Amino acid sequence: MFEGEQLLKDNRLIPRESMSAVSQHHEKISGRGYPSHLTEKDITAFGRITAIADCYDALTTARPYKPAFTPFYALATISKEAGNYDPDILKVFIKMLGKA
Repeated sequence: MFEGEQLLKDNRLIPRESMSAVSQHHEKISGRGYPSHLTEKDITAFGRITAIADCYDALTTARPYKPAFTPFYALATISKEAGNYDPDILKVFIKMLGKA
């Protein structure tokens, strides 16, 4: 069990099914993610969704070592790495942002 899962496992407000988002948000369908190097068939829907959202958030949030990137730049960056993300979920994510 990974640290995030360990911290949240006893919280009854978090559904068990949601724990995969915690453990898989750095996994990539190409198998190049971490911590388990899962591939497409082994990553849950929650993990796939969270991977895209986490990357977008990381790119568009200012950090001490970098400024926040624009939504356009963030999506361009994610699109260049589209082989790492579920293509159907990525399309929905991009459409959703277009409506915001």
